[in-house]
Amino acid sequence: MFESEPKHEDHQKNTKIIKKRVIKKKPSEFGPKEETFLNEPSL
Repeated sequence: MFESEPKHEDHQKNTKIIKKRVIKKKPSEFGPKEETFLNEPSL
């Protein structure tokens, strides 16, 4: 009865969008992909 299931689906969609954004931004310019991924949600 928890709202964890629908939230999880939304989170997965957001993660996919963030990953696509990171690839579009060319993380190699800034540094490792992990660093860009962590900086994305911070913005």
